[in-house]
Amino acid sequence: MTAAARREVWLFDVDGTIVDSFDAQHLRPLVAELFQALRASGAIVAVWSAGGVQHASKVIARHGLAGHASGCFDKSLDADGRWTLPVAVHGEGYAVVCVDDQPAQLPLGIDRRVVVFPYLTPDPHDRALLAELERVANSRTEMA
Repeated sequence: MTAAARREVWLFDVDGTIVDSFDAQHLRPLVAELFQALRASGAIVAVWSAGGVQHASKVIARHGLAGHASGCFDKSLDADGRWTLPVAVHGEGYAVVCVDDQPAQLPLGIDRRVVVFPYLTPDPHDRALLAELERVANSRTEMA
């Protein structure tokens, strides 16, 4: 089975990626739209955080995203200093896409990485996720 034929699972980092890294109170623009578009396309959306599962769960609930995320995971480091994919994702045959503001520690062997500038403070003009949103929307249009 090719990567293109596999169902995608998107793992979004929390702090600095989907919310501001200062206090996690401000949702990055286009996050909700991207989560919705991904779910509509059949992708699995999940979040993971070095702050732990509870932190990730609180953040997505606070911003009304819990209904779009299939899971929250803890980021844990392996012996090489890279994040380890959650067991629920690893080995399931998914095409894994990781979205992160600090990609140096992303696991090797993922199918795709989406690197965004760190979202430090609220910025209503941020368009870091626009290209991905357009790509998902275009791929849905092509399939129809």
